[in-house]
Amino acid sequence: MNRCAISLLATIGALMTGCVKTGIVGSDAVVSGPTAARIFNEACASSAPTFSGFLGHATDGTYLRDADTDLYKHQKFDLSLQLSEGRTTEVCTMRFRSGEEAVTLALFISGTAIGTGPLDLNTETGEATRTLAPNVEFRFQPASTESGLHIAQIEVGVR
Repeated sequence: MNRCAISLLATIGALMTGCVKTGIVGSDAVVSGPTAARIFNEACASSAPTFSGFLGHATDGTYLRDADTDLYKHQKFDLSLQLSEGRTTEVCTMRFRSGEEAVTLALFISGTAIGTGPLDLNTETGEATRTLAPNVEFRFQPASTESGLHIAQIEVGVR
């Protein structure tokens, strides 16, 4: 298994030195890395651990809310947001589809989740975690080859 521990400042350096490969957005990309990172930051990362900004973002007119699941579905992108109960408190989750490589997406999105710990990035799978503060953790779970669905989330109350 190939892993890199990357701090926020080292992210650009890691891209330049070949620790990770950059992906090029293909014509089948539904959400680009920068767009996914911006949305994740606005909905989840910028207001963690309270997620006080979630509802303001999710109810800004670009999402349709499924009342049964409390899932907010973006009207333009194949992307959804959800604030739910986690192991001990709340979890802010974004699920989306993209044509970019998982490692590239992990770097884009983790850049919005600034924390106390380095980014633990698996350069083979694109899985990434970072401790943001005591009991607050960022996770990026890349798509399976079958579903194409990527998951980025911040969970409060971990450990």
